[in-house]
Amino acid sequence: MTAIVGVLNRQGAAFAADSAATHIKTHKITNHANKIFSISKYHPVGVALYNSLSFMGVPWETIIKSFRQKLNDNTFDTLHGYIDAFWNYLKTDIIVRWPNLQEADLINFANCYYNQIIEEAKADVIGNNTLSFFTALTNKMELYRNAYKDRAKCDDLQTYTEMDVYKYIQATIDNILAPLQQMDGCPNDLQKNFLSSLLSILKADENTYTTYTGLVFWGFGEEEFYPSYYEYNISMAFDGRLKFFLKQSSEMEKSGAAIASFAQTDMDITLMRGIAPDLSNECYNYYLKSLEEFKNELSTQLQSAGAPQALLDIIGSIDVKSKAQQYIDGIEDFIRINHTDKLIEAIGYLSKEDLAEIAENMVSMTYLNRRFTSQEESVGGPVDVAVITKGDGFVWIKRKHYFDASINQQFFERYNR
Repeated sequence: MTAIVGVLNRQGAAFAADSAATHIKTHKITNHANKIFSISKYHPVGVALYNSLSFMGVPWETIIKSFRQKLNDNTFDTLHGYIDAFWNYLKTDIIVRWPNLQEADLINFANCYYNQIIEEAKADVIGNNTLSFFTALTNKMELYRNAYKDRAKCDDLQTYTEMDVYKYIQATIDNILAPLQQMDGCPNDLQKNFLSSLLSILKADENTYTTYTGLVFWGFGEEEFYPSYYEYNISMAFDGRLKFFLKQSSEMEKSGAAIASFAQTDMDITLMRGIAPDLSNECYNYYLKSLEEFKNELSTQLQSAGAPQALLDIIGSIDVKSKAQQYIDGIEDFIRINHTDKLIEAIGYLSKEDLAEIAENMVSMTYLNRRFTSQEESVGGPVDVAVITKGDGFVWIKRKHYFDASINQQFFERYNR
């Protein structure tokens, strides 16, 4: 896991990241991962990453540094120009090398979805003896199609169609649906429903059935005087396309200042709000529960005292949830006005040195929380810190090396060529 924090104002942007990496298969945690990189040797653009540290088996560090070499001294007017160039590089230079892995990704996605709806349809039939299997299966596919169809679509999949899916993995689709199509009562439109519901999930801005990487691009375009950041999730590649989507962004020209946390965000949210998110949620839940219990107790006591039915009906009609929501909204407004807004306002006046210090300390706070509680120590190792400003570009404040810089001058000579 990871803790990454970005602190930005109109002067510049500072990002800090820990070095812990959790290996999924073994759950082993190492503390030497690199998560912050410069995209260009010449221009003020960086990227931070969290969650999976590789894509199609290739380390993101290798991909990013290869892109940096290809980019050379080319510039773009906006940060988005660098981001678009990066996506294009992935499609034209990286994923084309492994067409079999692309196909395997989509096959795995289709199989995961098929297995899920089959098991859920069987469970529905067991729970309702009058329901036929194919009716349950059709209902399940319609449920998922409707649940995902109104979600935002991944940028690179906007025009992808059911026929595109079928042509790309036709053998797999035919193979997994063949046993069903040979059964009595199988609807004629089974394949169409399967493909349409599968595509609805595939195109949606959600990481389903796949691991993913969070990529946070930050810095300045050539014609931009204020920094910004854009956080994307990318999970798979297939048929020459990428499944990625924008998760959040902030432009300092509009907002003036921002604190952004990624991956493990609880400690940063606590600082921003003045209260831990799990604590505030529990307070809200207990408040609603206490109101409901008070309402029920009041009704019981009035009924025992022989209160008229009209009064009992009035008590019963009180909307407890709306009253609790008024309380929650009031507390949230107080938090925003007295904590979050004031903190963001202060960030807007800080120097670049202060931005770096805050970013580093917020990552360290998350480490200390994991270190001295019963939670898994999934944040740790050296904290890397970098600052980007318009005039100075990408500058390391703290950076770990796996080698001794004093005896590896040739490394810096190669880098600075």
